[in-house]
Amino acid sequence: MAGACLLLTSCGLDLGGLGPGTPSPSEPPSSSDPPVEPPTLSSELLPEGTQQLEIEVGETAQIYWGGSSTSVGDNWGVLSVEPEGVAEAGFVSGDSVLGFEDWEDTSTGGDGPTALEVTGIAPGTTTIRVQYCFREELAEDCDPGSEDGYPTDVTVTVR
Repeated sequence: MAGACLLLTSCGLDLGGLGPGTPSPSEPPSSSDPPVEPPTLSSELLPEGTQQLEIEVGETAQIYWGGSSTSVGDNWGVLSVEPEGVAEAGFVSGDSVLGFEDWEDTSTGGDGPTALEVTGIAPGTTTIRVQYCFREELAEDCDPGSEDGYPTDVTVTVR
């Protein structure tokens, strides 16, 4: 492989990782394209049961949601974000959860720790409705398995 790379670079080819539609390094970026800042992930996992959250535009926070295992049918998901455009939300699990970066328990065959991940998009307040469905696709009227699985709302204020 190294020989192939050496051969290509010695041929004078500029591979630079450019794909279709990507300006060449000699072309300045368009002034109409705003710079895209990657979200900043908070450094601490918020505790389970957190139902109100304040974050900055571009900041991402995680709320611990307990353990789950998709292999047995656990299915947490975001039903709605109302109004839209203030924040984005979704669930992460395993080593994507803050504090569990090196988590690697394969003994249960499950996903392990689960967190609701929220990113601030624009100033305002929004409500994120999440639902647990047991062995069913995500839907507000799915079987929650118990009273604990009924829809939960998290209010997010983005500054």
